[in-house]
Amino acid sequence: MNDLYHEMLSNAPLTRIMQQAVETNKFALKTAAQALTDEDITRLGVLTSQKLRVGGVESILASGCLLSLFRTATDADDRRELFENLLKDLDMSQTQAYRCESTWNCFGLALVREPQLAKYFVAESLKILSADSVPTSVRESALQRTRKGEKITIKSAKALLGRGARVRAGQAKANSAKATRRMSDGSGAGGCLWSYVGEAIRLTVEPRQADAQADKAAIIRDLEAAINQLRAVDSGDPNIA
Repeated sequence: MNDLYHEMLSNAPLTRIMQQAVETNKFALKTAAQALTDEDITRLGVLTSQKLRVGGVESILASGCLLSLFRTATDADDRRELFENLLKDLDMSQTQAYRCESTWNCFGLALVREPQLAKYFVAESLKILSADSVPTSVRESALQRTRKGEKITIKSAKALLGRGARVRAGQAKANSAKATRRMSDGSGAGGCLWSYVGEAIRLTVEPRQADAQADKAAIIRDLEAAINQLRAVDSGDPNIA
C-alpha cells in the first residue's frame, strides 16, 4: 500500500499526511487507491470525518483563544484601536471575532481538558451553542451527549436549543401558576402583592403605598397600562419618557 494511505489509516498527524501528499504523484496515488479494500475505504472515511471535525473545532477554539488574549491585552482605552487593527488585518468582522471568542469562553475549558470530545462536534454547532441566549445547562447537555459518543451536528444543536426553550417555558408557566396562587390566597410575603418569573424578566407587584389595599382588578388595570406604555416606548413614541 502507498505510504500516504498507510499514514492515513494509521491516524498519523495531519501535517505528516500533508507532507506525504505533496510528495506523491497522481499516478502513484491512483494506483494505491485502487489497491484499497472496502474495509480500508470505510475506515478512511471515518478517519477523514474525524480529522475534518477536529480540525474545524481546533481552528475556532484557537482563534477564540488568541483573540480573547489579545483583546484583554489591548483593553485599555489607548490600546483598543490595536484590536480593531488586528481584525482589519485578518479581514474579520467584530461579529466573527465575538463568535470565536464566545465559543472559546463557553467550550474552551471542556475541550482542552477532554480533547477527545472535539471529534463529536462541528465548528458551527459550537457557535450555535455558544450564543449568549443559550443556558449553561444546554451546553452541558451537549457535552454529556458527546461523552456517550453522540455527534452534535448543526441540526442536533438546534434541537437542543428548542428543547431547552420548551423547558424554560414550562418553568415560567409553573412559576406563573405559583404566583397566581399566592395572590389568590393572600400568601405574598411582606409588601409583595404578586410576583412573576418569565423567560426574560422577573416582575414583583407591590402596593403604591405601604398601607394601600389593591384588589386583583386594580392590579390588572395597572399592568395593562404598563404594557401599553412599554409598547409605546418600543414604537418610538416621543411622548413616552
